[in-house]
Amino acid sequence: MGISIVDSSVAGLGSCPYAKGASGNVATEDVVYMLNGLGVKTNVDLGKLMSAEEFICKHLGRASGSKAAVALSRITSEFQMPLKYNLIAKFNCGHQNQPAGGYCKRHRRSCIRVPEIPRDVAEIVVVRHGETTWNAAGIIQGELESDLNEVGWKQAAAIAERLAKEQKPVAIYSSALKRAKDTAEMIAKKWHIPEVIVVPELKERHVGSLQGLVWGEIKEKEPEAYHAFLSSQNDLEIPGGGESFDQLCERSVAALEEIASRHKGNLCSLALTFFY
Repeated sequence: MGISIVDSSVAGLGSCPYAKGASGNVATEDVVYMLNGLGVKTNVDLGKLMSAEEFICKHLGRASGSKAAVALSRITSEFQMPLKYNLIAKFNCGHQNQPAGGYCKRHRRSCIRVPEIPRDVAEIVVVRHGETTWNAAGIIQGELESDLNEVGWKQAAAIAERLAKEQKPVAIYSSALKRAKDTAEMIAKKWHIPEVIVVPELKERHVGSLQGLVWGEIKEKEPEAYHAFLSSQNDLEIPGGGESFDQLCERSVAALEEIASRHKGNLCSLALTFFY
């Protein structure tokens, strides 16, 4: 990418002392989330980064300026609502020779077991689509189509192979975007599930006039949409027909609740396009 250093701060706290009127920094969580989406290895654990952000914000009494952290924490809080649905929980096989989350010498692999699913809960496994040609090129996809590239097909095959070792789901869902559906169909084929159920509400966020542009050019070409995209005002729609963050969360969480209501006491799998 030609970039080796990014100046950022957890939760976007603080401001640049050299920029007149600056109200905050770019959030480290957003940078890491974006780089993960582009397939750039950072060696930064986003989950631990968000835990640090939560601790710091609570201590300072400040709201987070990270859009990624706000969205992920909001969805996680929805997932934790009782008697609706839970993200799948996985545990070690229980063998004494296996460290927590580590390699089991007895089974010669990392062993996990899925707990029995309560009758009033649907367990959902969420899978991201494989890398696309636009991911590799640093182009913003939004709701536009971009096919899986060679790496993406290999990733889809790898996740299908891995999930085939787990409990078989009763259904597989996907957004209508081809990159998600292709990934889902690869998983379904491995599990011998004949149909992938398409749910349009699971599609990626519509980011308005930013769609189809290279990340590095959006600030100059679409400054209004760029600032709306980075804004901490969650009800702000992106110019060019784009969604606000609130609209994205409302329709995606509603879709998850509907899916969960159909499969209480069972396991189902989703292939999603992520929000960037």
